[in-house]
Amino acid sequence: MTGCSRYDVAGVVESEERVDLWRAAIELGLDTGFMGVGAGRYIDYHAEYVRKVGATRRVLLETNLGVHSDYLSGLVEYGWYGLLFYLYFIATFLRLLWRNLVSSVHPDFFVVVFPLMGFLNLLIQGMFKLTFIFPVYWLALSLFMVLARWASKDR
Repeated sequence: MTGCSRYDVAGVVESEERVDLWRAAIELGLDTGFMGVGAGRYIDYHAEYVRKVGATRRVLLETNLGVHSDYLSGLVEYGWYGLLFYLYFIATFLRLLWRNLVSSVHPDFFVVVFPLMGFLNLLIQGMFKLTFIFPVYWLALSLFMVLARWASKDR
């Protein structure tokens, strides 16, 4: 396999392959229970679990494409505890953003709506891609949190 052949049209990960990755991750998450396999350890189980769910595409069997989902990655690597903590963090931040929007403490569109829309974008993107391992994710999240906290203060 050459360096670029993975990106040829025949090697593109299509939606059915992504579903196979997700099914394998769910199976592994159910098998490992509350503790998960550990940070960055999914690669050790990838081949076994994509075969277990019946994936037959060569690109899935020969390469470790990861889980392609923040939520499922949290489940697989950190277990149910990690996934629940991540969802609690998201819910807490969304509640803060929603309170800012409803209370309209700050009339500035940028300060109230921008963090909400940006965070929702990260949540949606996280369903289909592993994003929280990238520094830009945390930079954007920090910016949204600072703006949300600033907007929640009475002026």
